[in-house]
Amino acid sequence: MCNTLGLYFQMEVGDPKSSLSLIELALDRLKALEQKKMEFEYFELRLSKLDDAPQNKQVSIKLDGEGHTFIDSETSSRWDDAFLNAFERIQDQSTVSPCSAVLWRK
Repeated sequence: MCNTLGLYFQMEVGDPKSSLSLIELALDRLKALEQKKMEFEYFELRLSKLDDAPQNKQVSIKLDGEGHTFIDSETSSRWDDAFLNAFERIQDQSTVSPCSAVLWRK
């Protein structure tokens, strides 16, 4: 199945290589969800640096799919760790019962 997908990226990372690497990682994870037959319509990835904090990289993810909106965020000292942790929780939410997975219904 092929999804029609809206993508939104807001990245305040300072290093273009980090941005491209995280976009590739996000697309790989979305492909994996599609292979599991999850239908989704919109993916949003926001990256921002927090001032003066040891874990100063914040990742926020929003995924609209399966009739629900899944939202999570994570802070870490590494962009990829923050992304993977937040995305994993969203993936876990989307595979449990819909009542416990919904953070916000459309």
